[in-house]
Amino acid sequence: MALRTAQSQPTTGQRRLDSIQIMRGVAAALVVFAHAVDLVQVNPHLGTSHIVGLGALENFGAIGVDLFFIISGFVMALSVTRLSGSVAARRFLRLRWARIAPPFLIACGLFICLQAFFGAPHPLPWRALANAVLFVPVVDGLGYTIPVLEVGWSLSFEFTFYLGVAALVVLGLSRRPEILAAFIVLAVAVGMATDPQHFLLRWVTNPIMLEFVLGIVAYRLWEKGLLNRARVVQWVLGAVAAGYLLYQAAVGFGAVSEARGVLDATTSAERVLMWGLPLFFVFVALLPTAQGPVTPSGQFARRLGDSSYSLYLVHPLVFLFLAAVYARVPAMGLPLADLVLLFSVAVAVGAGFAFYRWIECPINEKVRRSNQAAAKAPEPARAAERPLPADAVTESMPAIGARPGPLAGSVPPPRARHLPAHGSHGAHATHPPHRRHAAPPRHSATPRVPLG
Repeated sequence: MALRTAQSQPTTGQRRLDSIQIMRGVAAALVVFAHAVDLVQVNPHLGTSHIVGLGALENFGAIGVDLFFIISGFVMALSVTRLSGSVAARRFLRLRWARIAPPFLIACGLFICLQAFFGAPHPLPWRALANAVLFVPVVDGLGYTIPVLEVGWSLSFEFTFYLGVAALVVLGLSRRPEILAAFIVLAVAVGMATDPQHFLLRWVTNPIMLEFVLGIVAYRLWEKGLLNRARVVQWVLGAVAAGYLLYQAAVGFGAVSEARGVLDATTSAERVLMWGLPLFFVFVALLPTAQGPVTPSGQFARRLGDSSYSLYLVHPLVFLFLAAVYARVPAMGLPLADLVLLFSVAVAVGAGFAFYRWIECPINEKVRRSNQAAAKAPEPARAAERPLPADAVTESMPAIGARPGPLAGSVPPPRARHLPAHGSHGAHATHPPHRRHAAPPRHSATPRVPLG
């Protein structure tokens, strides 16, 4: 998959910028790998995995969640630049929920059904169901209640961040995401200094929120055109950061990978320093990288990025089924663990593609049509409620897919900046304008951006 550094001024049309999508796919694959390792380790009769034995790879894949958070901070800062006012903020949150919740709830329902057949059904507290619907844990009293699907905890932090983004829109400050970043930093500092006892206060001041701030910082650097300068320095910093992460994968990283330590904030700050900060430098180094000629590996990487949210949701279902199958495999004294590990990841990826094609894409299409219907409303109504830009509707986390193709009627101006629309086969992108062009014109098209 040939990659090249994108130039500040594209020479023929628009350059393809697939780095966000590819990093999304990598993030989802890392999480899937971590859970596949767990699947192998609970079946010791399959043998010992030599892949896992290479280093401290057992839970290192959890770092994919941190990459998702950084991507989300970047994408959200970019996607709301044209939004302003309480009406736009409400529609933003409503469409965000419509984009993320239905696939998640469908996956939760399928998981409950699979548990009834292949696993030991667990009691479902009403708070778990509430967190699966509301995402922000407003009903929890003493601690966070894991939703039906355990991976939903990261979506709860995502939606908490969305509330901050919506507040920025209400205040008419959507083009100043650094204000939200400063507020998050201040809130985290106050939380660490005061150790609040109220659960919601502990939640919103959790240091893991700083990873969204890192995404906002990356957006500002990109938006001001700074990432097209000093590329050697960026590559050196990115390489050093990647080397540090590989060192952790080899020798260990303590308990920062455990979700419970993030949820109760006992290891969040350490995780941001050990994983979030190095990932920021890797992200910044890779962000201005444009896709070269289309290759099979490049197409697969983009497809993996497109379906990353579906993969994130559906792989626990796949592994629940495979766990029941593997438990019935007799011990044969053969080294099957590595084959089982790779097979499990491959099946999960295939299931993610299928869920994306048959579940997530149709849902995204309905959300897209809803936004287009708002755009076709009578002029007086449109003056009161301007439709959200396409990217604010279709982006998603783990972050994170949309419909398979560009939005109809969304024609960018010649200098519009674009990131890949999640669910497309790559997206066209020009590069951020120089400082004097940092604020797009009032009526310019907003770049299509996925989330995640």
